[in-house]
Amino acid sequence: MEFRGFPVWLRDIPGIEFRTDNEPYKAEMQTFVTKIVDMMKAEKLYSWQGGPIILQQIENEYGNIQSKYGQAGKRYMQWAAQMALGLDTGIPWVMCRQTDAPEQIVA
Repeated sequence: MEFRGFPVWLRDIPGIEFRTDNEPYKAEMQTFVTKIVDMMKAEKLYSWQGGPIILQQIENEYGNIQSKYGQAGKRYMQWAAQMALGLDTGIPWVMCRQTDAPEQIVA
């Protein structure tokens, strides 16, 4: 991995903009996060399955850059939180430094 933590091939997807309300990006993000969650469940790594995972993070310090994207940033943050919650992992999600995260997300 390179390209600020993103796989370099993402830049070749037509119309993609990272970390904002952008359909190509959100589709790739949802595919990736869902795959990781499914792998964790299959390996029984969540605490309710007897594993060590007690907390997970969706986005990292997005609150520091959200204003750069305006309303599209706010919509993206809300989407990311709801997408994560919809994966039904049985443990809390956190959004570090996100003061306007939905109530179910640890800020």
